[in-house]
Amino acid sequence: MTGEHGHILVVDDHPTTRLKLSLGLKQQGHTVAEAENGQEALDILRAESFDLVLLDILMPEMDGYQVLRHMRQESTLCDIPVIVISAQDEIESVVKGIELGADDYLPKSFDPIL
Repeated sequence: MTGEHGHILVVDDHPTTRLKLSLGLKQQGHTVAEAENGQEALDILRAESFDLVLLDILMPEMDGYQVLRHMRQESTLCDIPVIVISAQDEIESVVKGIELGADDYLPKSFDPIL
């Protein structure tokens, strides 16, 4: 990330999760954009420059795996760090996300310090 604050894309189909993440990030001084599905995320990523993507795995239509595959195949998106968001009972999802190129994961029971 450039400087201490980044431009972060939050991708999750649940409005409450997007809101919680966005508010926390904004309180820390980051600028935040939101997407409610994978296709919207890709459209936004292609239009703006981001320092980080927080990506939900389980979404309707285009899931986080598909978004990751597209990102890692596109030269303009492949270097953007991605942190997958997953409920604790979805550890297999996290493993698959890391295998597809995610940089880390964040459990859905968010701890602001983490």
